[in-house]
This record gives sequence, C-alpha cells and structure tokens, in this order.
Amino acid sequence: MGSGTVYNIIQEWRLGIGIEKADKLRDLALKLNKTGLTVNKCAIGLRTLMIFKKYGNLKLAIKNLENSKKNIISKKKTQYKSMKKKKVL
Repeated sequence: MGSGTVYNIIQEWRLGIGIEKADKLRDLALKLNKTGLTVNKCAIGLRTLMIFKKYGNLKLAIKNLENSKKNIISKKKTQYKSMKKKKVL
C-alpha cells in the first residue's frame, strides 16, 4: 500500500468523525503510548473513577489514581535503568 493511500484513508477517517475528535484521539493515543498505559488499563481506571464518583468518594478515587500514576512512572524508570545497565538502549 502506498503512502498516499494511507494518507487518504486517514484523511477520510478524520473527516468522517470530525477533525477535532480525530486530533483528540491521536493526542490521547500519543499520551497513552508515552506513559506505557494501554487503552484497556485507561478504561479500567476511568470506570473505577466513575464508580467512586457515583458513590460519593471522589477524593479517594483521585488519590488512588494519583498513586497509580506514580507507580507506573516508578516502574518505567526502573525498567529504563535496567535496560540502560544491560545496554539495550
């Protein structure tokens, strides 16, 4: 498949769902990729947040999400250091 074909498919998709929505989805995908978070894990986190919100414990939900974020960052740093020691990078 030629690069022009891929470009045309993406443009058609962007126009179909709306350029603003497509750009927001792309931004979300880039941020998830950068943090190493999968779409599935993100969805689970959102569902958890919504459950806490529904039952009135939003502060606890936010605190738990912040702790999860810190844990993910810590794991990524550890993985990076380990790979650096093994000279994979």
